[in-house]
Amino acid sequence: MVVQSIFLIALVHPIGTRFLDRKVDNCFYALRHRGTASAELLAKMVEWKMEDIKQGNRPNEHDCRGNFAGCQTYSCLDGAGANIFVINACAPDGGNCTHGDLDPFCSAEIGTPKCEICHRGLCNRHKVELTAAANALSVPNSSSNANDTDEGAVEEIIEL
Repeated sequence: MVVQSIFLIALVHPIGTRFLDRKVDNCFYALRHRGTASAELLAKMVEWKMEDIKQGNRPNEHDCRGNFAGCQTYSCLDGAGANIFVINACAPDGGNCTHGDLDPFCSAEIGTPKCEICHRGLCNRHKVELTAAANALSVPNSSSNANDTDEGAVEEIIEL
C-alpha cells in the first residue's frame, strides 16, 4: 500500500509527470520584440507564465492544458511586413488566437496583427525569432527543411 501511495504521488506531482509528457500537446512560449516591450505587454507575458522573453534565451515549452487546440504564433507587423513583436504560446480552447488579449498591444505599436495556428506539438518551434519583411526573405534550401515535419507529415497552418 505504501509503494502504491508513493507511486501515485510521484505520478500526479508536476515533476513526476515530466517523464510521461510525450510533447504531443506542448508549445513553445516566447516573446520577441525588435525594440523594448511595454511594461503592460511584459506584465501580460508574466500572467501567461512566459519566461523566454529575449532573443538567445533557451527555448521554453509548456504543456498545453485542456483539449489541445494547437500552438499559436501571434505577430505584430509593421507597414513593410516585418515583425514588431512575435508571441508564441498554446492556442486557447477552441483553436482561435488571443486577439482580445494581444491586439491592443499591436495597435499601440501601430502594427497589423497576424496570427497562425499549427496543430502538432511543438509545431511553433521555427517561429520563435523575429523575421524581416516577407519580400526581403530568401527562399530556404529545401534540404534544410528535411526535419521540419515528423515522418513526412504535412503541417496545416491556419491564419486567423
